[in-house]
Amino acid sequence: MATFALYNYEFEISLPADTTPDLFGHASPTVTAKANFDRRQDVFDELLSNDHDGSKPITYLSKNGKQTYKHKWLMKPQDGIYYFRLLHEHKRKLHDEDLREHPAEDYTGCRVFFDNRKGIQRLAIEMNSAFKQLTTVENILSRGLNDALKSRYYVKVRLEHLLKPSHFWEIVEDKISYPKGFSKMMLYFPPVNLPRLSEHIDFVVNGGRKALESDSTVIYKAQGGSSLNIDKKDAWTKGIVESASAIGGDDAISLYPVGGKKIKVGHDNYDYINISDEMLRNLEQGQTSLFALDDIKAQLKKGI
Repeated sequence: MATFALYNYEFEISLPADTTPDLFGHASPTVTAKANFDRRQDVFDELLSNDHDGSKPITYLSKNGKQTYKHKWLMKPQDGIYYFRLLHEHKRKLHDEDLREHPAEDYTGCRVFFDNRKGIQRLAIEMNSAFKQLTTVENILSRGLNDALKSRYYVKVRLEHLLKPSHFWEIVEDKISYPKGFSKMMLYFPPVNLPRLSEHIDFVVNGGRKALESDSTVIYKAQGGSSLNIDKKDAWTKGIVESASAIGGDDAISLYPVGGKKIKVGHDNYDYINISDEMLRNLEQGQTSLFALDDIKAQLKKGI
């Protein structure tokens, strides 16, 4: 059984410093960026498909640019699903019977799904020991994708991991660590252009003041030095936690304990899916006729 952390990905325009048209009459970067943003999912299909067929490879680098991370495609792109393994090379030295050293390549890796179907825009990253932290994989993918997207299309992509709402309630209900409750809750919503996420933001903004008995913009603050009325049984409060978790991101929800330091609920908090080894093996062997792809599509739509 393999476990995959779930992400949303959102697109933004990314313009260079000079946005004037060139001397040959080509459109300005601003015009090109707008046109590409309007067809952003098609652009992403092109980007990943061109990497798969080798016509325009994507290069994944470390932060300092000194290490290149190879990736190996595990299936031919189909129905908007892209599946590959991001590889982590470890330098080894083997020794023969005379104890002479022989350099060797040793690879570990994690599998990655992109679901670029209309209205989905989901990423799933395998959680294993190939990389120490999921954030390492996120950053490697983000750098590689955005280097290619910005240079070719003047757009970029942002990855936001989904949260487990249960973790929010574990914090709120921990009366030993936070006996005085919480004076403030802050919700951060990045720019959203995916309709299914826009619906969550509408819900959050419109319902807050009444349920929490608070000031409300995107910050809900208790009045008169008291604590917020954070009640799991309240429909709006339960809904706001689920909506913020579905939009995702490290900064999605912050809680401020009375007399304590800010808690980022999204930090190291990942919602995930489990996919059987047999299902993945069928996919990697090209046996999509056995409904392996349909089952994985259903998994990647968790919560949608």
